[in-house]
Amino acid sequence: MNTFVISVIERTGEIGTMRAIGAGRSFIRRLFAAEALVLAGTFSLLGAGLGTVVTLVLRALRIKAGNPFLEVLFGGTYLSPFVTPVNFLSALLAMLLVGYLAHLYPVSVALRIQPVRAMQQE
Repeated sequence: MNTFVISVIERTGEIGTMRAIGAGRSFIRRLFAAEALVLAGTFSLLGAGLGTVVTLVLRALRIKAGNPFLEVLFGGTYLSPFVTPVNFLSALLAMLLVGYLAHLYPVSVALRIQPVRAMQQE
């Protein structure tokens, strides 16, 4: 959310200019929604991909479970985590949803500012 807050604050003048020349609130909302989804999508794929690689490395290392809880959790004496396609996709969707939700507040704050006042902040 901090990234979007800073992005909106830095672009308040641009938002004011766009609104002054006729861009509607829905256009600006869609603009920031697209930005949020691109950022969230990119870093979700990177994070899920890195998590999958770490999982595969941990599985290949065959680390011995040190206590009974881990043996029950991983179904044996060795830690053998795995990622299913359903887990991978559900994690991606959850991260995209969080990224989309994180942009709603900063954009709503920016849209409350009058275009003339926003242009004066430049």
